[in-house]
Amino acid sequence: MASLGFGTAVTFSSGFCAEITDVKIGGLSREAVDVTNFSSSGGFKEFIPSTLIDSGELEVELIYNTGTAPPIGGAAETVTITFPLKSGESTAGTLACSGFLTDSEEAVPIDDKMSQSVTIKFSGERTYTAGS
Repeated sequence: MASLGFGTAVTFSSGFCAEITDVKIGGLSREAVDVTNFSSSGGFKEFIPSTLIDSGELEVELIYNTGTAPPIGGAAETVTITFPLKSGESTAGTLACSGFLTDSEEAVPIDDKMSQSVTIKFSGERTYTAGS
């Protein structure tokens, strides 16, 4: 069943908070390791999957607050995404991972809201908790 994103929250263990307008959760990925050698069949490259998984990034769009600096110089901390409650649930689903800011960019248009885009690099394994 489809759900709307309204009500999603992103929290940081440092207490940093913002008025969020969009959240993009980057995908998990792992590298393909090239194991091509002189005896590879038919001149085709051969690959095996890496054992290491990259937890990706989180991109958050928010309303820019000129009085609140993002923790761009801070250490890695727990970042938790809490999704809206689904019908019949009393506890919302969450995704949590250690992460740190790698990028922060502000936009100040002449006749629209000021906005900020931050990128958080996830580090380590993501923890998913289903709503109930």
